[in-house]
Amino acid sequence: MPIQPIPIHTVPTNEDFLLGLNDCPRYEQIEKEVYESDEFKSMNTYYELISKTYRTNKNYGMTHDSRGLLSIQSR
Repeated sequence: MPIQPIPIHTVPTNEDFLLGLNDCPRYEQIEKEVYESDEFKSMNTYYELISKTYRTNKNYGMTHDSRGLLSIQSR
């Protein structure tokens, strides 16, 4: 039987010292390069319908591309 684990102990991203991100110019540079790459753009096109479905039906507040997957948080 497939299960979906859910977190029971979480902290806001800005308080998360393990997974939270600090300001890092190198990280921001690499992130920009990834988002502008053909591979990433192709992935956005491929998953566009799924993203649109979530935005429309689930109200997760995703952005218009795959970067929004990183910002899905429980409210």
